[in-house]
Amino acid sequence: MAWEPDDKAWQAYIKLETRYNELDRASSIYERWVAVRPEPRVWVKWGKFEEERAKVDKARDVFQTALEFFGDEEGQVDKAQAVFGAFAKMETRLKEYERARVIYKVCFHFHHPYVQTLPLSACS
Repeated sequence: MAWEPDDKAWQAYIKLETRYNELDRASSIYERWVAVRPEPRVWVKWGKFEEERAKVDKARDVFQTALEFFGDEEGQVDKAQAVFGAFAKMETRLKEYERARVIYKVCFHFHHPYVQTLPLSACS
């Protein structure tokens, strides 16, 4: 039987590493946390953490990996939408409006049944 810490324990561990400015270690803890609990809120927390420490490329990688993880299966739509929203908001905060627009467009295209019959190029 393997013991898995609850979310508060993961957050406390990350907070400890952050307090001692061990940001790379905190990032690796997020990676382990998301492997154990691949929920949208954990992916989003990790992405925001990377953004706050000015690792924008890493934050983008986190969000893109989350979207690949959830895919476009019908049962995963709500989870993917939460990640899409956080990803687009990050790009907006960074004043990367074109990136945010593309993210919103892709989200809308893949997660609305009446639009899915259109090719993505028709959304431009």
